[in-house]
Amino acid sequence: MRLGIIGLPQSGKTTIFNALTRGNQPTTISGTRIDIHTAVVDVPDERVDRLSKMFNPKKTIYAKVTYADIAGLDGSAGKSGISGTLLNQLARWMASFT
Repeated sequence: MRLGIIGLPQSGKTTIFNALTRGNQPTTISGTRIDIHTAVVDVPDERVDRLSKMFNPKKTIYAKVTYADIAGLDGSAGKSGISGTLLNQLARWMASFT
């Protein structure tokens, strides 16, 4: 599963990203730079653990979630759409999964 966190600047996107991924990305203003930070997190599941103990597989694989912390939109995003730079970054991020 891939989830992107997107929103206005200084709205807490990176704080949520850090909480979900146990990361430590800085939460300062990035200026005009468009960055997408990603992290992959295992999803713990007691049912998988139980099945793994029952059937003793060679390897146990948990579900994974890929989170993306996407740079903040500027205040005019609702009026004029998303900037071309941000669209390019999003397209590049999505293409990395195909």
